[in-house]
Amino acid sequence: TYSLLRNLVDLNAITKHRPPSFIHYPPENLVFDGNDCFGPAYLDTLSFLEAERKLNSLKRVAGSSLGALLAALVALGYSAKEIRDVI
Repeated sequence: TYSLLRNLVDLNAITKHRPPSFIHYPPENLVFDGNDCFGPAYLDTLSFLEAERKLNSLKRVAGSSLGALLAALVALGYSAKEIRDVI
């Protein structure tokens, strides 16, 4: 029993939560919430992702309400600056 508990403790130490490394695992999905007050934050995040060239690996975008509009514009290839001009 002691060795089983010791292995569980060691396993928990190894599997601590770490954010994903986008260097090795670039994001493939982008989901926007429908909360209208997040619109400016979404555009700033999109600008950052464009500058870091992280949008090139996207395969799927989705959203609800205002997020669906942003997701549609991203899927159509609009840049963050163009989306800011449209909205």
